[in-house]
Amino acid sequence: MCVIGCNKPNYQSQQQANATLQNAGDYINNNFDYTLFAAALKKTGFLDTLNNPNASFTVFVPTNEAFNADSILSPSDFDKIPIDTLRTMMRSYILRQKLFFSDIPANMDNLYPNLNGVNLYLSAFSTSSGYTSFFLVDGVRVTGFTNAAGNATTYDVPQANAVIHVLPTVMKSNAYTVQDFLTARPDLSDFVAACKHFNLWDGLKTANPATVYAVNNAGMEGRGLTADSIARLDTSQYYPALFSGYVEYPHHLFVWDLTVISAFANATGVSYNSNAIFPLAGGYSFIMTGTYGGFGCYMIDLAGNYIGPIPSPYGYPETTPYVPGETDFTCSNGVVHILSDLVVLPSAVHK
Repeated sequence: MCVIGCNKPNYQSQQQANATLQNAGDYINNNFDYTLFAAALKKTGFLDTLNNPNASFTVFVPTNEAFNADSILSPSDFDKIPIDTLRTMMRSYILRQKLFFSDIPANMDNLYPNLNGVNLYLSAFSTSSGYTSFFLVDGVRVTGFTNAAGNATTYDVPQANAVIHVLPTVMKSNAYTVQDFLTARPDLSDFVAACKHFNLWDGLKTANPATVYAVNNAGMEGRGLTADSIARLDTSQYYPALFSGYVEYPHHLFVWDLTVISAFANATGVSYNSNAIFPLAGGYSFIMTGTYGGFGCYMIDLAGNYIGPIPSPYGYPETTPYVPGETDFTCSNGVVHILSDLVVLPSAVHK
């Protein structure tokens, strides 16, 4: 179980900064850690919106470092983004209500609409002492601040007309369907071809929810699977596990969810090994594993034997890793994680 109180910003210094409460727009604009978010708000007109003293907001604020990791290094980088797209992006981070951490039910995937009218997925967990806790929004772990006594964590930065929650990474929320998202990514064209060839494609337009583990072209082609070679595969000669494991219904799993589920289980005395196991036809199982923000996927057969493509001299599962920074793409009907390799080779599930 994670002790969130360690190595976190100090709550006293945060409170001192908040000694005089401001409206949210002014607070963000005057904080040197949020200059990029402030610039985007100003460019789209939402900085003034957040200064309305008669309104109430919750604002999830990515730090400058969060934007830097997403290749936004200066305010001028926002000029490369179409203004309507940028407005949609900024609305994603704002709720039209004050929402403190204590207001959120201790549960997974509580839904709260942002200014786009799209629901954000908020998950919250805390022990009775408050020392161990988690707060996630669309898969992003909200930054916690240790209190003065060092024995509890708060996630709230209250201001005059809003509650601020700080994000260490940007959210990857969009209004696309999973199908539209995959289509818009040229680096996933081989995976798209596989979904179409193995009759998985149509569901990605309408089915809800779905968790999709999409292998990028480098991973597919590194194993000899191109759009042309996929088209030549005789689907009747392979168990559905060849590609069906990458598309899971009805599930909506962010990377950090396994850690939070583990915390809930441990708090009730239930042992949980941080695995999400998806049974597949033919006795195979697709497994997502991981904790504390990292994860991988692997596959086993009916006897529980690892059958993945990465050599494992001792028979233990070798997880197929995700592409760094390429997880938790939240779509209107599911969430997408990008993998860097196959989870199983065609030869392993050939009939």
